[in-house]
Amino acid sequence: MTVQFCLHVDRKKYFMINRGRQYGKTTTLRALAEYLKDDYVVMALDFQAIGAEKFANAELLVEAAERM
Repeated sequence: MTVQFCLHVDRKKYFMINRGRQYGKTTTLRALAEYLKDDYVVMALDFQAIGAEKFANAELLVEAAERM
């Protein structure tokens, strides 16, 4: 499964993982980060720490992410 995600990254395409709890989302993203770390700068952000009001526009979101 990680290979499919890597192809999206290499092609500069985005993907979304949208599943319920305990489905392996975090494990998948950690495996992907490990796989890509030699070729890419990998950053992990936890958007749960940002309040909903920061998602109102891109500028507020970027400012909040910079403070993380």
